[in-house]
Amino acid sequence: MKQTHVITCGSASAELVLPGSGLYRGVRFDHAGIFRNIRFRDHTYSDRWLDGPEDPLRHDNVTGPAEEFSAIGYEEAPVGGPFLKIGVGILQKTEEKPYAFTASYPLVDGGERSCEADGSSVVFRHTIQAGKWAYDYVKRVSWEKEGVLVLEHRLTNTGDAVLDGTVYNHDFFTFDDARPGKGFRVDLPYHPSGEWRQWPDDLLVGELTPDGIRLNDDVTPGKKICITHLGSTDGKPLPYRFSLVQEEKKMGVDVASEAPVCRIQFWGNHRVACMEPFMPLRLNSGETRSWTVRFSFVKY
Repeated sequence: MKQTHVITCGSASAELVLPGSGLYRGVRFDHAGIFRNIRFRDHTYSDRWLDGPEDPLRHDNVTGPAEEFSAIGYEEAPVGGPFLKIGVGILQKTEEKPYAFTASYPLVDGGERSCEADGSSVVFRHTIQAGKWAYDYVKRVSWEKEGVLVLEHRLTNTGDAVLDGTVYNHDFFTFDDARPGKGFRVDLPYHPSGEWRQWPDDLLVGELTPDGIRLNDDVTPGKKICITHLGSTDGKPLPYRFSLVQEEKKMGVDVASEAPVCRIQFWGNHRVACMEPFMPLRLNSGETRSWTVRFSFVKY
């Protein structure tokens, strides 16, 4: 059985995991459009970032633009009862504790999956029919042109229950295995505001600038950097638009979408530094929502 499929456009390529391959069996991220790597002009923009042996069951055994939908129905579910993760399926609540994205909840119903692939695109389809929850979800991953990768989504609520939550993109980019540190920056079309998280394993090695975020020292192994709620000094709604730049490698990724944003988090460790834009999602029975995200890869 073929496990992955590579889509190309000129010098740009992206290797994607196919349904049923078993390469990612975690229950955190959307299984549609899991990337193995992204390359452009002989440079690697996304590749494995985790240390240690590969574990298909690990929640974050992904790379590139990994998307996660929030858990639906978890809080009201009894222990042993079902809840929904769009893109994954129906999961089982195992204990009376808050939802944890790192937990390996049992997969009760993975629904039905299919995909159609050609040289420059893959279309993933996932359907769920499980009691009050049901949906038809289609994601198309394609090269719009050389260096511009597009994620197109269409989600239809075919069940009785409201689908109410968020979806965000984690944006794991590795830039030729460059480590986050001095020379890494995030360019933003607004003056950002926010407080750096100060957990015991957090570092303060970055600063907010009038037009973005800049790291001024390396993130050491075992440490993290995080701003949980990135805002704007003018208080206006944040656009879904930013650029990640690795100055030493002269590489970057411009990310843009028409989707609304309800929260942005910035997170990193010694291998990756990620912008995480959250989009609100609410679909009544019979409603459909479509949205698109574009990634333009740049070599300066």
